[in-house]
Amino acid sequence: MSATAPSALAMFWVAVIGVVLVLAALALLSRVWTQRQALEQSRRERIEQSSRLQTLGLLEAIAEGSRDAIFAKDSQGRYVFCNRATAELMQKTREDIIGRTATQLQRCDAADNPLSLLYKPEHSVGP
Repeated sequence: MSATAPSALAMFWVAVIGVVLVLAALALLSRVWTQRQALEQSRRERIEQSSRLQTLGLLEAIAEGSRDAIFAKDSQGRYVFCNRATAELMQKTREDIIGRTATQLQRCDAADNPLSLLYKPEHSVGP
């Protein structure tokens, strides 16, 4: 009986080690799969971002080639984009326009020349 006891104990430890190795292998495979999924997601996002940048570049080229004033504002009314024609029309540099609201730009005009308010249609008096 003593001959079978060590072999049963040895078989038990072999089984335990086998289970631990299988669990470790599953954990490793799970980790590799998760990393591959994250890598694939990053690749898709990079492709999408590249496409957006190409589209934005095209739109900027179109806006710059236009003689019409083209601009965009954010939800707070601040200019986030303006083309050269807009800057020329406003008689300001793009740096002076971007990040400001129309009201802030008007205040700058009024500070430089208070009489300029008299010539703005929204401040005109009369019918």
